[in-house]
Amino acid sequence: YGRLIVAGTYHDPVLFAPDAENFDGWKGVFFKRDAMNDSEVEYASISGSFIGIDVDRCDVDVRNSDINVVYRGLVLIEADGNYVSNTIQCHYVLVTGIYLLKSNAKLISNTIDTYGTHSHPCYGINADYCANAVIESNLIRVDGVGPQYGIRISNCSNLKVKYNVVESLSDSSSTGIHGVNSPYPEIRNNTVVTFSPGANKGISCVNTHPFITNNILVDNGEANGFGISCNSSNPTISYNDIWNYNIPYTGCHPGEHDIYEDPVFAGGVPFDYHLQSSSPCIDSGNPNYLDPDGTRSDMGAYYYNQTSVPQSPEASIPVRHRLDANFPNPFNSETVIPFAIGRQSYVVIDIYNIVGQRIVRLLEGEFDVGEHSVSWSAGYLPSGIYLCRMQAGADIFHRKIFLLK
Repeated sequence: YGRLIVAGTYHDPVLFAPDAENFDGWKGVFFKRDAMNDSEVEYASISGSFIGIDVDRCDVDVRNSDINVVYRGLVLIEADGNYVSNTIQCHYVLVTGIYLLKSNAKLISNTIDTYGTHSHPCYGINADYCANAVIESNLIRVDGVGPQYGIRISNCSNLKVKYNVVESLSDSSSTGIHGVNSPYPEIRNNTVVTFSPGANKGISCVNTHPFITNNILVDNGEANGFGISCNSSNPTISYNDIWNYNIPYTGCHPGEHDIYEDPVFAGGVPFDYHLQSSSPCIDSGNPNYLDPDGTRSDMGAYYYNQTSVPQSPEASIPVRHRLDANFPNPFNSETVIPFAIGRQSYVVIDIYNIVGQRIVRLLEGEFDVGEHSVSWSAGYLPSGIYLCRMQAGADIFHRKIFLLK
């Protein structure tokens, strides 16, 4: 019957973790059906538990938190809260980043990494009986030994799956987005990449009648890869790029205005799924939608910014998010970290030490398109290598920083 307010800050997150010397396992943070609906978790760091946060028949908002646990990062049962800009990692035999049951939660701009160590199926997001949930602008990476599913929805009507980047990697088989018994979900503007030696599927439908448009589906081209696979389904398919799948469609007709070309991603390390200017996906999407720059919609999770304004050498408008090298580097006590924002996004910049502990959160907030920078004064820290991590929307970037005294 209580209320829990976890109100950390980017400089001072609230830590939930076991005593390393006496660790015997612990379950996590649980909200039960009689908890107050105005409970909140913001800037928490949860690690070492079986489940990160379990919300059971009440509403709790969870934002800007780091969850590094064993089995499930978030469990949402009849929970209709907002779950925004969280980082979730799970590594175990059978893992799920976020599990929803009869929940209309909004999952927005989360970063999910899961690794399943056994032959069991594993999921980035797994939703059952969720009528009006929203899964939007998340970065989902699933990897492991058994079958991997980036997003799975079952018995979900009118659910929206939009602007997500899904990487599904497996030693056996991988599926990007999988729908079962789900009438009329919207699957729009997602970028899906599948990679395994087995049967891959970009989008898979079983007794599901989805609206599938503006997606980019990419496969490694090995074995039997199916771009869109339908069984007892009647999908509406149009304006997708289906690239490098051996079999673009099975169980359904080719989509109207679909293309089959290399989307020409920006690439690099870490890999960037933004489109280069030569991409055939630019202005090739469904004309019923417009990108934020006012042009016809592009395919995929990230649009190519075509804003045309006068520019000068002193002030250019970036077309994608970017984390640049700090200067000076190495540095003695203070350094400047430049970064660029390609579209208005919520930005977080953290500094970690070499063993992965967060030292400080330098910056957080909504940033407009343009070039920006932040300073870091580290005179109180010992010499060594540090890692700068920037998250802008669903994009994550890393750079090494060298402190030398």
